[in-house]
Amino acid sequence: MWNLDSDQIREQFVSLSRCKRDSAMLKQLLDYFALPENFKKAAQEDEQSRGSPENKRASPVCF
Repeated sequence: MWNLDSDQIREQFVSLSRCKRDSAMLKQLLDYFALPENFKKAAQEDEQSRGSPENKRASPVCF
C-alpha cells in the first residue's frame, strides 16, 4: 500500500497542517473583508428607509 519513510510522513503532515492553516486564514480574511461591505450595505439600507416619506417623523428635540 503506502511505503513512506518517516521524513515523507513528516513532510505530508506539515503540508496538510499548512493547508488547514491556510484555509482557516483565508476564511478569516474573507470574513474580515466582507464585514465593511456588510456595514456599508446596512448603512445604505438604513439611509434609504429613513429617507422614505412614511418614515419621516418629527424627531423630538432635546435641549
